[in-house]
Amino acid sequence: MSNLAGIENLPLADARAKAVEIVSKLKSAKKDKLLRDVQKAPTSAEVSRILWMMELAKSGLSSLDSSWSK
Repeated sequence: MSNLAGIENLPLADARAKAVEIVSKLKSAKKDKLLRDVQKAPTSAEVSRILWMMELAKSGLSSLDSSWSK
């Protein structure tokens, strides 16, 4: 999780590149969706939010009825 710190402060292109690097290491069925969401994110803060939601889901801390988990 420490690799997520500060992503919201990076320029958008750098934040997206870092996110793609992180997501590409996943072995998840949602990998393509995450990559698509990262590419469509309008701000670095949104890229950071997507990655934090991914981390919460991996840790089992996401909401059961969240739209992210569907």
